[in-house]
Amino acid sequence: MQQFQSLHRRYGGFITMALSTTLLIAVFATPALHQATVQAQSSNTIFSLRWNSLFPRDTRAVAWGDADGDGDLDLALGNYNAASQIYLNDGLGNLQLASWAPPPANTTSLDWGDLDNDGDLDLVLGNESNQPTQIYWNCLSATAQTPCFEATPLTVATSNVSDISLGDGDGDGDLDLAVADSSAVRVYRNTRCTPGADCSGSRGFQAFAWNPQSTNVTSVAWGDCDGNRTHR
Repeated sequence: MQQFQSLHRRYGGFITMALSTTLLIAVFATPALHQATVQAQSSNTIFSLRWNSLFPRDTRAVAWGDADGDGDLDLALGNYNAASQIYLNDGLGNLQLASWAPPPANTTSLDWGDLDNDGDLDLVLGNESNQPTQIYWNCLSATAQTPCFEATPLTVATSNVSDISLGDGDGDGDLDLAVADSSAVRVYRNTRCTPGADCSGSRGFQAFAWNPQSTNVTSVAWGDCDGNRTHR
């Protein structure tokens, strides 16, 4: 099953997505009740409208990821004061609204990642207004290429989230979670794997003892800035 890393980047009132080295897609999402749009690049300087979302929403975040495991990128929209949405790609760039949707929330950021190493992409929603960060496990089966997210998400005790990011902070082969909120940056270790052991443990996240005292953080990202082959 081919997997894609989720791609999301925010610049003011719009968000750009790099799909490949030869095609650039721009997804425009504004903090008001407007349609999210996809702009396809046909040359170095020319973009054209490719797609509009079906219903106006206050979309605060977007991310591409192969939610149904069919080898193309699907689109998740993180909506404020509404249910977030997933649009499935038919392989020709046509996006259709998926039947699954989480309960309405004030979502400000989201990301795709295979958190339980089962070969499909799970979905993390970062919410504000004292709503917890939610992790929805994808129960995609080998026989049906339809994302099937578990009804009850795993929640972590973080509120007023401005951004989230997934990365293997402890080098044990699974994705950990970094969360920026109004009072601090918090890091949650994925407890499914134990360093040096197999990854057969139960799913869960545990807060790192490290907690920098930062306030009003707006963005967070993982990266190996010192070249020691870790994301810490």
